[in-house]
Amino acid sequence: MTFKLREILGDKALVVERVCATGKTPYATKAEADRALAGLNRKQTKMRRFRCPFCNQFHLGHRRGVV
Repeated sequence: MTFKLREILGDKALVVERVCATGKTPYATKAEADRALAGLNRKQTKMRRFRCPFCNQFHLGHRRGVV
């Protein structure tokens, strides 16, 4: 016996996890990315916010040239 997902869920919305093609979590606004960044220890992680050329949203990543 097989079921179609639509038959099981009906009109319920699916929760779609947001992930960019790069594998990073996208943030729609600078403010949203900054809030996520504020939760990290900037000195220790040396991360920054940047705009992704693939999805045009913001991601958090390590600063270039920093190991």
